[in-house]
Amino acid sequence: CDLIQNGKNGYTYNGKPKELAKVMSSIINTKLNNYYKMCRNSISSVENLSEQNFVSKYFEIIETLR
Repeated sequence: CDLIQNGKNGYTYNGKPKELAKVMSSIINTKLNNYYKMCRNSISSVENLSEQNFVSKYFEIIETLR
């Protein structure tokens, strides 16, 4: 699963200047309510990546190996 879901929790581009220009235009023209929604989606997508969650999952996996 990719961390960034284009248009949902961020933007991606293929490395080409024209594509970057399109993405930048999208960002500039994003309505404020859509911007806030994308921010919330971004936060939700990384919540499971916190250090505490990582450590907890790590120890869960270790326990299953015993």
